Amino acid sequence: GDIAEVILPKSETPGARELNAHRFIDLMLKDLYPEEKQMLFQNQLAAWNTSLFPPTQTEAERQAAVTALDTKAFAGELPEEERETYLMLKELTLLAYFTSQEVMTEQLNYQPVAGRHDACIPLAEADKIFVDNNVSQ
Repeated sequence: GDIAEVILPKSETPGARELNAHRFIDLMLKDLYPEEKQMLFQNQLAAWNTSLFPPTQTEAERQAAVTALDTKAFAGELPEEERETYLMLKELTLLAYFTSQEVMTEQLNYQPVAGRHDACIPLAEADKIFVDNNVSQ
């Protein structure tokens, strides 16, 4: 919950907490990951909740702590299990966000039934974009 909310905070769009990303992550872990990975994930998350989010910490301090964790993870400066857990958490948080009904229907141009295909049409700056899971980096 806490780290996911820092990864995707509420703004003009809903945040991870509002979209129940933690429930999605729990379900994905339970249904798709082996028990060993589930335990590693849960233990690391508990450690981060203690070390990154002491009760007296401000929102800005939480953001800075997760930003530092993110930077270290992508730079390969974390122990492998910790890095793998963070990247899995970030991936599942983003997956929960972009596949939520609220985001798909209110923020993105999700069309559950394919309509007419118009190639090379102009887009206004205010138009919603279509996102699928074939986005390359």
